[in-house]
Amino acid sequence: MDIDINEAFKSPFKTPKELIVPVIISIIQILCYTVPIVLIIMNIKGIQNLEHTALYALLAYLLIICAGMLIALYPIGYAFEYIHNLFKGNNTMPAWENNFSKYFSTGIKYSILNFIYMFVVPSLPYLLVFIIIIPWIALNPQSAVFTTAIMFQLCAILSTVLQIAGTLMFMASSALFIENLSFEYAASPKNIFVFIKNNMLETCILFLISLIMMILLSIAASLLFCTCLGILFIPFAAFLIQIITLHLFMQIYKSIKTKSC
Repeated sequence: MDIDINEAFKSPFKTPKELIVPVIISIIQILCYTVPIVLIIMNIKGIQNLEHTALYALLAYLLIICAGMLIALYPIGYAFEYIHNLFKGNNTMPAWENNFSKYFSTGIKYSILNFIYMFVVPSLPYLLVFIIIIPWIALNPQSAVFTTAIMFQLCAILSTVLQIAGTLMFMASSALFIENLSFEYAASPKNIFVFIKNNMLETCILFLISLIMMILLSIAASLLFCTCLGILFIPFAAFLIQIITLHLFMQIYKSIKTKSC
């Protein structure tokens, strides 16, 4: 398996002018996250003393924060579209302005995949506990504390196992999503299990790459956070790291497809 790390790190910079948009989006995102929180802290001294106007202001601030989260879906979708094009043999970076709805919907699909395999799957044991524990407490209130403690300990162990499984499934689904940007194809448990079964080593390498890139992003975010204006570019750093990560994913997936042919 041949991985060109140098090419992956150069991939976001092939068309420098296309990086202007993610820089602007990065600044808007950070402002959406920080300005409302600062205003809330400055203007609210106790939730019990809020008047109607203050409640409306709080709602408006929260909506702005949510808008920042929604804006983040746009560069995520763009990154996948770009890497998908590379997978298909088109080396040019796509234009930002022509496919807003497509990039946004792609970002939503990928975020749902992330939510399913990184949050829902590990949370299943706790959901099962609540379904079982509530009737049990109603029938045996005297043993509720002991039973709950035992159940949650078992949940913690099972959730850890499912966290590992969910992470590997998410790595596989991310690679599958690069191929055709189809949510149904990438979310299919059958496709994911076949991928992992036939490519366990490659799936673990995908996880290792993702982990290393998260560490690099944490370092970059820490360095940017230390400067007054640098904090504005933290989402931009995340965008660059994501493209590099997906490029490496794409190379591994291409290697797998070539091997299977």
